[in-house]
Amino acid sequence: MAKQEKEYQSKATPSFIEAHSRISVKLQETFYTFEYVERRDLPPGEDVDVVKERELLWQEAHAQVDRQVQDVIDSFKNGK
Repeated sequence: MAKQEKEYQSKATPSFIEAHSRISVKLQETFYTFEYVERRDLPPGEDVDVVKERELLWQEAHAQVDRQVQDVIDSFKNGK
């Protein structure tokens, strides 16, 4: 009978998380690409919920890109 080995579990702890959010939008006859990147350092030795931190980072990155798109749409509406 073969000895069953335990599945290896990572011992690494993230020191930072980073999100890149990008979208391309066609406005009138031109394509525009909007992008936002944010890196957040995680405090060492503290009890950090990496899953929740990642979720909050994605929300912020996507919100920034959405604001960029809205700014250009508003510019077109205002004739700038």
